[in-house]
Amino acid sequence: MDLLFTDLDLISLKVRNPDTKKYFLEAVKSYKIGALRSSISAIWVAVVYDLISKFRELATLDDKAAEKFIEDWDKAVASNSVSKLLELERNIIEYATVDVQLLNIISKNHMMRLKDDRNLCAHPAFSSEADLFAPTPELTRSHLIHAVNYVLELEPLQGKAIIDYFDRDIRSLGFPSRKEDVESYVLSRYLEKMRENNINNLVIVLAKSLINAVPENWKKLNASKVLPSLKTVKSHRPAIWENVKPKLTQILNQNMPENARRIAMFVGEFPEFWDGLQIGTQTSIRAVLEGVESSDKSTLRGLRAGKIPALHEVAVSVIGKIEEDSLAAAYVYFPHDSIIDRLLNAFENSGSYRAAESRFSDHLQRLASQFSSEHLVRILRAVSNNGQIALAHLIPEQILNLFQSVSEEALPSSDELSEIMEGFYQQHPGWYERFEDLWAFLSEHRNVFVADRNSDT
Repeated sequence: MDLLFTDLDLISLKVRNPDTKKYFLEAVKSYKIGALRSSISAIWVAVVYDLISKFRELATLDDKAAEKFIEDWDKAVASNSVSKLLELERNIIEYATVDVQLLNIISKNHMMRLKDDRNLCAHPAFSSEADLFAPTPELTRSHLIHAVNYVLELEPLQGKAIIDYFDRDIRSLGFPSRKEDVESYVLSRYLEKMRENNINNLVIVLAKSLINAVPENWKKLNASKVLPSLKTVKSHRPAIWENVKPKLTQILNQNMPENARRIAMFVGEFPEFWDGLQIGTQTSIRAVLEGVESSDKSTLRGLRAGKIPALHEVAVSVIGKIEEDSLAAAYVYFPHDSIIDRLLNAFENSGSYRAAESRFSDHLQRLASQFSSEHLVRILRAVSNNGQIALAHLIPEQILNLFQSVSEEALPSSDELSEIMEGFYQQHPGWYERFEDLWAFLSEHRNVFVADRNSDT
């Protein structure tokens, strides 16, 4: 923000508390007539009054730190203990940052500068006799604007320090990116230590990152860190999740058109929001899904909306129009069996060695972890039935690597493997030898019977 060109009358409209605004407008009037020391003193009064008001609001929400401050303040007022009131005022910025966690470190630094300058203005003894403090218009103006931006316009939300810490943490190399690791990390490091209201705020921050792409430096972390973190809250703090859902629904319904794809992706990951969306928001999500095109890979992310039960059939229809080269990428966003079926069909009908190899490496290998025993049986039968696959140079090694990468449970049964291997040898003994390493691997993991290949047939 350019402080020199900020309209002070307009920025005063951002002051949340009507009583605070009276103090702030006094500071603005003093600034305009050149009474700069009076202006800075009035700004400080506005900030202190506003923080105390915020503490009172938080105290009604059972914030223990806020309750303690208000209790001490009210006792000092009742007993006319000026020394105690001065002590509380002197430490209020630190208390708001560390104990109530209302301010982050940047806000604290700006308010501490304001406090120091106010002391120089209100207490001449703080400066030397020959060097009376004379604030510049620019300094005074900056204090006015920073007071609004960092304190006066803010809702009394708790845990800003925790959110500030989480921001630094999620952008660090120490924050895990594997889904399972993110869940245990967020649970132990944050959810088990944070107060309920702080978790509420964390949910909103995470959701806004996914919906609005803010903060900017989280955009590349949304899939690997932000989304798993939000799902961890939903899974381990369901009561808090339910409490925050109305606020998130409001954010979804009030969002801008340029965020339509991100909204579609968010609701796809959390379909329970669908019924609470306005008709216009639902229509926008449907349009994003129907607008998925193979020629524009960036639109494929919109397929996540297909996880919404009401849009499932729409997504299946869209998949039917996606070109083969984009199917494996589409599966990441909408893991539907029809995608695997189409890719297996294409592989089974490969018309050249290179086509078989590229389809396997570019498509099937990428989805190896999703294959069932039925899918693996189809791959083996495709090798047996199609010479363009069986005789392709890379295929034996590719298929061996695939079978070595799948889980033990996904491997076909001994009876299925015995039938396939025996039939393969009987029909194509020359081809069979090319896959000896695969047969050896399968024999180790399944009790496979293979007829004597040296007997007369």
